[in-house]
Amino acid sequence: MPVSAFLTGLYNKLNSTNNLKTALSSRFYLGHAPQNTDGTTLYPYMVYHLINDAPDWDFGSAEYEDYLIQFDIVSKSPSASYRDW
Repeated sequence: MPVSAFLTGLYNKLNSTNNLKTALSSRFYLGHAPQNTDGTTLYPYMVYHLINDAPDWDFGSAEYEDYLIQFDIVSKSPSASYRDW
């Protein structure tokens, strides 16, 4: 599957009705979060990055690809999800 098809599918999945979409108010972005005209950013939001995509040669062909995606969720508040390890 081409990387563009994968990223489109990921965006469509994120954009479907789910708890993550509700919690982030649909603020998820590929690469970087935009700023408002006053230079601020609305919180919370998620930025996702394609870290790596590589052909998988396990079966002797490049029919499959492995994708490594990084998700960064950003909030202004020290949320309850923070754990002191």
